[in-house]
Amino acid sequence: GSFIHEVVVQAVADEPTISATDVTLSEDASTSLKIFPNRSKDDDNSETLSVVIYLPSDANGIIGSLSTASNVTGIQFTDFGNGTYLIEAVGATPETREDLLDEYLDSEVIFTARPHWSGVLNGTNGIKVVAVSREGATGDELAPNDSAVDGTGGDEDTGIEIAIAYIGVTVLPVTDIPELNS
Repeated sequence: GSFIHEVVVQAVADEPTISATDVTLSEDASTSLKIFPNRSKDDDNSETLSVVIYLPSDANGIIGSLSTASNVTGIQFTDFGNGTYLIEAVGATPETREDLLDEYLDSEVIFTARPHWSGVLNGTNGIKVVAVSREGATGDELAPNDSAVDGTGGDEDTGIEIAIAYIGVTVLPVTDIPELNS
């Protein structure tokens, strides 16, 4: 005999990748960041890719700030005000969104060191960059979290996957010229 079985395929977010180039600049200067996010292998247009950037702090506060060199159509740059920034692309296809992010993150995000700050921050002490892949499916379309039976054991949130990289930062000190008061 034959049987008819219902097969349900539930969505999970797929892991993106990210890398970045270390930066060296002089005190009181700025430089563009070079960040290279890559979307997951999922091509069904159900996932979005965004990048979150976290600037490190020391006892005197956040070591600098980010700004954008220009307004690129299709890119949303959000400054949360605490050294955290979100960059998202809007486009019809995953390829379009990734291309926009690649173009933007290759030169348009500007890091400016805090006035008179200099130092070296390597490894996990550097600027943290996170690629976030978010699955658009919800409810029963999304695989259950942390379910050994469903093959998602250990996955605390099947709707999101991240990849992390760090940008090493070297800010070289510059001797300030003394001001003469007459």
